[in-house]
Amino acid sequence: MSFDPESKKYKMCYSRRGKAVIFNHDSSKNPRPGSSVDVKKLVNTYESLGFQTKVHKNLKFQNIKSKIKKLSREDFSDADCLCITVLTHGLSRNYVEASDVAYKVHELWTPFTDDKCKSLAGKPKLFIIQACRGDKRDCGTILNNEGGTETDNGESYTIPSHADFLLAYSSVEGTVSFRNKESGSWFIQMLCDELQKNAAKMDFLKLLTTVSRKVALDFETENEYNPSCHKNKQVPSVVSTLIRDIHFTSAGDKSSGNQNQIDAIQDMAGKCELSADGLQDRNSDRLAPNTPGTPILEEKGCTSYNSMAACYPMHSQKSVASVSSNANDMTDMPNPYNPLKDHVGTSHAKMPVGKESKEYNMSQHGIAVVFNNGTNDPLSGSKYDENKLIQTYENLGLKTELHNNVTMADIQSKIENLSKENFDDAACLCVTVLFYDANSETMRALENLWTHFTADRCKTLAGKPKIFIIQARRGKHVDSGVDNVRSTCSETDGRKMYRIPNHADFLLVYSTAKDCVAWRDSEKGSWFIQSLCDELQSNASELDLLKLLTNVSRKVALHHQSSDDQMSRRNEQKQVPCVVSMLIRDVYLRPKT
Repeated sequence: MSFDPESKKYKMCYSRRGKAVIFNHDSSKNPRPGSSVDVKKLVNTYESLGFQTKVHKNLKFQNIKSKIKKLSREDFSDADCLCITVLTHGLSRNYVEASDVAYKVHELWTPFTDDKCKSLAGKPKLFIIQACRGDKRDCGTILNNEGGTETDNGESYTIPSHADFLLAYSSVEGTVSFRNKESGSWFIQMLCDELQKNAAKMDFLKLLTTVSRKVALDFETENEYNPSCHKNKQVPSVVSTLIRDIHFTSAGDKSSGNQNQIDAIQDMAGKCELSADGLQDRNSDRLAPNTPGTPILEEKGCTSYNSMAACYPMHSQKSVASVSSNANDMTDMPNPYNPLKDHVGTSHAKMPVGKESKEYNMSQHGIAVVFNNGTNDPLSGSKYDENKLIQTYENLGLKTELHNNVTMADIQSKIENLSKENFDDAACLCVTVLFYDANSETMRALENLWTHFTADRCKTLAGKPKIFIIQARRGKHVDSGVDNVRSTCSETDGRKMYRIPNHADFLLVYSTAKDCVAWRDSEKGSWFIQSLCDELQSNASELDLLKLLTNVSRKVALHHQSSDDQMSRRNEQKQVPCVVSMLIRDVYLRPKT
């Protein structure tokens, strides 16, 4: 592949769009009413975007694995991208179900890394997962308004094998996902609506932020017969290692060269669009157990029962695919027969921005907290990162707090105390951790720091962006990369209240892909932090943060590689950051005047 490494957009003008493969699981043994509605709309949407679409129904794990393996060996040289969608039951720890066993999501995407599927190298690989990811319910937090508120020179370049991925989950890790048996799932329906209306006009990552906002704000369950099933919320989770923007064009552009099919797509969207209350009975405040509008969990065992008291997650008694994990991966699986013990009622918080606003309210100063555990090691390069971070955050008007020489226990203690502070006067929170000797246990702890700041636990940050930036290794795998040759070719709603999911408004940014090392120069600092600061200083006023982070990923992925002639395994290695977003609006970090 591909083209100019400095391009800000993926090349979407090959002779064909690519393949969209859908794995749908809705057998009589594992019923998922409404899934066929999702499939129909997905097929229409993907075909309108020019994809060659294929649907597989109720496959066993080995059949899925075989299809994926065969697909990864196809030639995508003349294709823009690949899109794989899975509609199924799900478990925690990123397990999803085939018709016979459960398997991990990574079984779907790892065969397509650039070193394994070279004809997709440098091209976007989209993975959309409609499934539960655990059994926790999100009761939401109500926000109250309390009175104020392209060149071609034939050169080659190297890209990381883990670059160019986007994983979009219907719900956050550990939480359930909802589907209506007549109208389909909240997430897939909103995704299709947005793609049909805005695919030609909007970058895909930005589009997914719009999808997240609609799922988070326009939907909630309605079941007064069972409080644990009443007014539950959901927010999608997007994992990205993209290094460019994605702009889809319509199918007509592929065949006729017509540059504008937006009107046709919008017309289709108008015919298919769901109303905000399409998943509940508009004529009654209460829903009987078998009312057609009753939302159901994206897991079997949660369809309509004689008593809605049965409406809590019920995991299947399937075995876990032995090729996916060992028994230790399943030790924290929830009890499949008991309602959640940690279920709590709805909480309230101040409204920082109107419901329909497309941007977070960043008019106040934000708070930046930096943890650095590497200052005692002169070779760590952490001081360079620390200095540039402090300068960058202060230039952006963030009130910055620095903690040096901290252990993991120190960080956890300070984070817990931080979550109890009052952030009424803050626009956002940005926590940055520079940890230069992170083992697997430490990394698990780092990846869970954000959980202290969910809207129900830290109400003064409810509805505000909470950004977590982790500079640390996430494993021992080294990414050798593949060679890639260029080719020619705000408005508020007055005093109205609205409910948001407790897990909304998060952005987690990791310096490297999961299980991979992160690289650092002992004199110049780490690739990721330095590139991040450069971009923030140059473009924070102009670019939405997700778009800015795509630029950061591109710079880290394409402008850096390790150099160590004495040790081949450390020479010419690559890295790409990983962004996990539960944001429902754009973030603009404009400097204060």
